[in-house]
Amino acid sequence: MENQQPPLLYDLTRLTNLAANNMDFVKKMTRLFLNQSPIDLEELRNAADTGNIKKIKEVAHRMKPSIDNMGISTLYTVIREIELFAGTAITEKLRENLTLTENTLHQVFLQLQEE
Repeated sequence: MENQQPPLLYDLTRLTNLAANNMDFVKKMTRLFLNQSPIDLEELRNAADTGNIKKIKEVAHRMKPSIDNMGISTLYTVIREIELFAGTAITEKLRENLTLTENTLHQVFLQLQEE
């Protein structure tokens, strides 16, 4: 029985196209993503723990281009919902979106590090 890998949660096609196939640039941007995203996730978590909606939206806005460029399609809509959240208090839906973002990015980090 073969050990089957889970499907990749990212697709570097867009980033590769933006880089005009410069793989050194793609690797550099991937490393930057791996270094910055855990910091962003920690900021999101801290903002959620303190109920700081403005900070949550600010960090989501900052993360959106990286998520798009890394081709993490499962988070395209989620990160925009977080960024455009109109409430004044953390809702269950916002908390679900934050958890989904965190869990998905942790899996992406693992997959990228295996590459």
